[in-house]
Amino acid sequence: MTNKKIIALAAALLALSPQLSTATQNDAECKNTVVEVCQKGSTATKPFKGVWKAGSGFNDAAIELDFYGKSVVGVDNDFNEVKCYGTIHVGRGTNANNYKVEDCIITAWKADGNKAEITYESGRDGNTYKTTLTVNPAKRTLTVGDVTRVSDSEYGDRLLPDGLVLKKK
Repeated sequence: MTNKKIIALAAALLALSPQLSTATQNDAECKNTVVEVCQKGSTATKPFKGVWKAGSGFNDAAIELDFYGKSVVGVDNDFNEVKCYGTIHVGRGTNANNYKVEDCIITAWKADGNKAEITYESGRDGNTYKTTLTVNPAKRTLTVGDVTRVSDSEYGDRLLPDGLVLKKK
């Protein structure tokens, strides 16, 4: 496919989705968008799909995402398996006696480039939270920021920390 055809295709796709970014003939490397256009050809990318992990042992975290197919299986607060946009697992402690686990399901998302605001339900305290996930494709990382409880509950025991950086597997 020639560069002109690639650019025309990208422009047509941009008209359909606000999450896509523009491309020029001079792009030397792919941009982190839903559709990427490269000098060598076009490649469809899904930055918010995959598994990212951090830590090990009694301090670990994993986030699995599929914003595009809602294919991730998680467990809701009633212990039912549900298809969701992703799951968040965080384990914190110093030994088996004080190890705390939080497993969450992602129920909604809104992406803008390499950032997405997500809503998730905590399996630990039952509250609903919002946070921002930022993908860095060059470093293959996912960073968590601005975790905020949106439930009316006055109680909350979230384990997902602001500033957590996970590496794509």
